[in-house]
Amino acid sequence: MSSVDQARETQLKNIQAKTGKSLDEVRSMKGYVSLMRKRQLAMLGLASKGRFEVGLNMKGVEPTDRLTAMPPGGMCQYKVFLTSAAEVDKELLGWIKTAYDGSG
Repeated sequence: MSSVDQARETQLKNIQAKTGKSLDEVRSMKGYVSLMRKRQLAMLGLASKGRFEVGLNMKGVEPTDRLTAMPPGGMCQYKVFLTSAAEVDKELLGWIKTAYDGSG
């Protein structure tokens, strides 16, 4: 397993531990990782050098300066861009829980 894969696995375990939610499936796709229950609830991937993106599928959430609404018909309804691990905070974990609860 490469160091990138190990880091990804560690982050996924951290998200599961912090949210208290278990995932049915984690799919490694080209360029991103898909977090699944009955359907995709989130995607994780590199947006650009030094920037990581978390795509979220959830309904009934108002966009904010940090939580960007995406155009209809895309892979995710919202995206959050991160530049450091410190940005994985209660607010982001709350959005992940909301996506999890709505995914099946």
